Amino acid sequence: MRALVLSFVSVLTVLFALSPLSSAHADTTWSYDEVATVRGPAALKDPLYVGLMHQPALGMAAEEALQERLEESEVPVYVVLLSQRTRLKNYPERLAHSAGSRGYFFAVGRDGLTIHGTQQGMDDTVVDGLDTAQLAAAAVNADPDLVDAPLDERLHRVVDLVEDGKAVDAYRDMRNGPAPPWEWLALGVGAAAAALWFGVRWWSRRPIRVVPLSEEVSATVSQAQRDGYRTRLEERLTGCGQRVSARQDSSDKVRQALEAYTAAAKVLDSAADKSDLVGVHVLLDMCEAALDGEISPVHCFFDPRHDGGKTPVRWRSPASFDSVRVMACRECRKAVRQHRTPPAVPDSTGGRPLPYYAVSPEHSVWAATGYGTLTPDLPARVVRGDHRR
Repeated sequence: MRALVLSFVSVLTVLFALSPLSSAHADTTWSYDEVATVRGPAALKDPLYVGLMHQPALGMAAEEALQERLEESEVPVYVVLLSQRTRLKNYPERLAHSAGSRGYFFAVGRDGLTIHGTQQGMDDTVVDGLDTAQLAAAAVNADPDLVDAPLDERLHRVVDLVEDGKAVDAYRDMRNGPAPPWEWLALGVGAAAAALWFGVRWWSRRPIRVVPLSEEVSATVSQAQRDGYRTRLEERLTGCGQRVSARQDSSDKVRQALEAYTAAAKVLDSAADKSDLVGVHVLLDMCEAALDGEISPVHCFFDPRHDGGKTPVRWRSPASFDSVRVMACRECRKAVRQHRTPPAVPDSTGGRPLPYYAVSPEHSVWAATGYGTLTPDLPARVVRGDHRR
């Protein structure tokens, strides 16, 4: 279907370019009814179309990054950048109708700034008469922090909003704007009262002296947290075992679930580090997905426990000259784009704690597979004994 979408855009663009009319006249007289029906296999097979006019401003690197983002998106998103001036408001709707596929459709015209959107076959959210795609576009178009941002950053933000389900919140924040002066006054009075109350309580309960936590206390707290995490994983493991045992068929999904369950049980029996417990978490996610008949879940490379839409991002690890493409949640993608290293699962099996991916792949299956985000055979590797060497 994505190929069909871009084929339609290609036909549209070619017909527009070959028109003997002047560009100004074409912009005012062109209509969708004049476009021939798209037939046959499409020539383009990606969800991004960048017209010649936008290619220099967007840049090859930004175009490739945006295309990768759209190809790996958890929801179907199509982006079209055109040289068209008018009728852009209805362009995504016509595009979606002609494509006949579900997804979020966005278009940017000659100004290279305003994003127009619509959706087809997706959620039924409507606020102020706008669907989710239109809400996301409106929020980004009016975001003062993005006024001077490059187009690719604005489009990445639109994809974030529809993928994470935050379009409504962003739109309402934009629509409501700053609070009126009287609201600020009320907030100020409330804050002053709260500060006075907390000040009195602090004064009455102030400690005699401040003593930092000792290493022993910190270690005790960390151990208590690990024990609680292990207990929750043991409960999940028991539930998965019961579900696997109750299945009588021998389908591929049941075999996948059994393999993931076996791997999780094997790791949990010998887990002595937080990185191992996170591995059990991932394996149980795989088991539950297989039992539910779903595809293997997508995890964040840096920490599989992170929520939020996961999509690829180009990342260069510290002290490395090469970049790699890894799956990351929204917050980790934001950190990468700000040239910060996202927080990762620590591995304390060596002399000092390290990000798990910094451990030699020969000694850690988590580093070798990125917790299953780099290779799909994580359960099989654990079962055959590659967990720790």
